[in-house]
Amino acid sequence: MTRRSRAARIARYAVAACGGLVFAGALAVLVVPPLADVLPLEAAVDAAGSDYQLIAVFGGLALLALLTVLAARALGRVEQGRPPDPEFVERVPAPGAEFDALVEDGLGRRAALFSDAPDRVRARLRETAARTLARTDNCSREIALDRVDSGAWTDDAAAAAFLSGRGPPVGVRVRAALRGRSWPQHGAAAAAEAIAARSERGPGAETAPVSGGER
Repeated sequence: MTRRSRAARIARYAVAACGGLVFAGALAVLVVPPLADVLPLEAAVDAAGSDYQLIAVFGGLALLALLTVLAARALGRVEQGRPPDPEFVERVPAPGAEFDALVEDGLGRRAALFSDAPDRVRARLRETAARTLARTDNCSREIALDRVDSGAWTDDAAAAAFLSGRGPPVGVRVRAALRGRSWPQHGAAAAAEAIAARSERGPGAETAPVSGGER
């Protein structure tokens, strides 16, 4: 409950209590007429000027109480009708345009030596692989990262080597060169395909550890 709604509720209770006291006093005077001699009604009439003016004063107070209750209720409805805070769904980071540029266009010689684009793509793919393993294997993020680092999450040697940061087997590097691809280009593509395949296999799928197979 917010501070505004609490204040509105207190105001409603206070007005209701005052109205109840006034009603109880009027009812007591009607039921027990001698109470009129005890209550300072004549002084109130003299202060108001006349009976009609005294009635007008009580009517104004009643109207003010009614407006106060209505205003407090309206504020409470506005507070209750406010939509809840949006829920943020955790999303798996996507490789993005940098991944597309690396896989499709590769890197020039200068970029291959000095650019950190492959490292950024590797970090994103590594995180995506860990999230995928945590979901499909029903394990913690730490265990999933250990499997990614050890290469035990896939039987694709190129994908395992790229995400673990280890150098690829010689045969994998040669095959990548024969296809006109750099190692980062080939490794990123292999890792993305392996992650997609693992995600499609769903929970409970077992993967044989990497045994040095080449892609």
